[in-house]
Amino acid sequence: KKKQNFDQGAKNILQEIEQLKKEKILPKTKEILSLSLGQKASVSIYENAIKNAKKAIYILGWRMHKIKDKYTFLHNFKEPIKKKVDVRLILTGGPEKAWGLIQAYKNAGIKIKYLPLKQDKFTLFLVDGQECKITLKDKNIPEKYNIHIHDLSLSSALEIYFKDSWKKAKSL
Repeated sequence: KKKQNFDQGAKNILQEIEQLKKEKILPKTKEILSLSLGQKASVSIYENAIKNAKKAIYILGWRMHKIKDKYTFLHNFKEPIKKKVDVRLILTGGPEKAWGLIQAYKNAGIKIKYLPLKQDKFTLFLVDGQECKITLKDKNIPEKYNIHIHDLSLSSALEIYFKDSWKKAKSL
């Protein structure tokens, strides 16, 4: 019964939103932030952003623990690499478990470094200095929390953080 009530409430809210859109009461503003939950949502953001990248893709915080998933991402990076997109990856854990995978990334043209972080409970993903995603991940929470940001100033600041981390990271 609670689920039915929730579903009906959600349906009512969507109808109200559609009505407001028709009446043009809602201001047309660019979405600058979206929140999502779970790995599927995270992967979807990655795939869309990687496909549309023009200049740079930077990732900080991968651990290379789930090797199969990372081979899937490697396939997604092939097209941007052909277009001369600068793809860089800073691992924060697990390189000793995945040397073959790391070598495959390097062979594909992805620059990889290692920076051990005491608290590597997040991943930072940046595309073209225009958008970014911060994924909060912790074994104590049931799902990953994704913060997808379409704000130039915050994306630029996080790109500076990435580049500073890149300087500190060790080559593999």
